[in-house]
Amino acid sequence: MVFRKRDHDEFDSGRSFLKILFSPVVAVREWFADALGGNDSLQTGESSFTSVVSILTLPFRLLFAIAIFMVQAWSTSRAGRAFVLGLPAVFTVFGCLSVAWVVTRYYNSVTIGKTNSYYALHASNPEAPPEYAMMFAEKLANLTPEDPKAIFRVGLSMASNDDMPSAVRVMNMLAPPEPLTQAVDNEKPDATQEAFDDDEKDKIGDYLPAHLWLSRYYQKQLLEEGFTTEADALAGKHLIRASERDPENTQVAISLASLYELRANQVIDNDPTEYLAQLRNIETSLTDAIKPPLNSLQQVAQIPKLIQTKR
Repeated sequence: MVFRKRDHDEFDSGRSFLKILFSPVVAVREWFADALGGNDSLQTGESSFTSVVSILTLPFRLLFAIAIFMVQAWSTSRAGRAFVLGLPAVFTVFGCLSVAWVVTRYYNSVTIGKTNSYYALHASNPEAPPEYAMMFAEKLANLTPEDPKAIFRVGLSMASNDDMPSAVRVMNMLAPPEPLTQAVDNEKPDATQEAFDDDEKDKIGDYLPAHLWLSRYYQKQLLEEGFTTEADALAGKHLIRASERDPENTQVAISLASLYELRANQVIDNDPTEYLAQLRNIETSLTDAIKPPLNSLQQVAQIPKLIQTKR
């Protein structure tokens, strides 16, 4: 039906319809055929430049010629009624492709949603084996490798499995300090929860929650293993980068106050001037942390600390 020949009875009745229908296509085809085929001033004299242009554009000209051949051959050898009768088949093909795309997108969305739910279930259950949360975190990272939150969860799961060297490597990939320093340890930090809102600015390579996690990790090192210049510097670098990413972030302000307190305790006996400077830093950070609105108990808990610091 669609391939009805020129000598068919209905061909003459459809010729005028096709001529009108494809007249814009024919006009554009002739213009492009002249331009891409080199039938213009560029071909005069068969210059080397024309030869180079012809070679470089050969793949495009071939594809264009195939498309034009299909349009031209069909429009000059088939009846217009056949074109109309063939439209349902074309719509069916496009409809099937559209349905396949929608089904694929829906299936991926459902899979990600279920995996996310299973991860949250096992990660929030202290009695669940940590390997389960790790399994679903890795699956989420494979499903959405461009999502820094998914990779962050892998790092959290590694920490829950007491694999701190791997966790620190993952977090450093998400949020490297400047300059990048490799640091590993076998202790589990206190704060591995992800109490952060999604931020469109977050991206792999400068992910704010990872900066905070690493800063808390190094601060825990300072508390448990003694004050070291390297750990202090790394904690500060990560908090500086986190503050640059989100200057109004309450978690960053609280972590900065905690770091300044560690520094103050380090110099309290031998450097009164530096001690007072760190107290002023603590006061500034706590003031930033409790700026209205007070949306969490953690903010409220900083008020007594601020009052004590001002004394």
